Amino acid sequence: MTYNINGKLKLTIVSGAAITGLYAADGSFNAVSTSENTTLKGYQHPCGAVWTTTTSGPTNHQAKDGSRHCVSDGSGGFVLAFP
Repeated sequence: MTYNINGKLKLTIVSGAAITGLYAADGSFNAVSTSENTTLKGYQHPCGAVWTTTTSGPTNHQAKDGSRHCVSDGSGGFVLAFP
């Protein structure tokens, strides 16, 4: 399932060590989680997943390093953060 019950895009966290592509088997987006830093990453990891930076609450969708912010969905998963 691509979206959670609140309409947020669901993420499946992957390590980035192997080619995964953008979509997980359940339809969610594959994501490589990282800490935000000054090194420009951009939107997509070389494995095909999106780069994400975990944040604690609503914020801009894009981190300063080019990755996308994500937040916990409260049930052990993550979703993309949007203002």
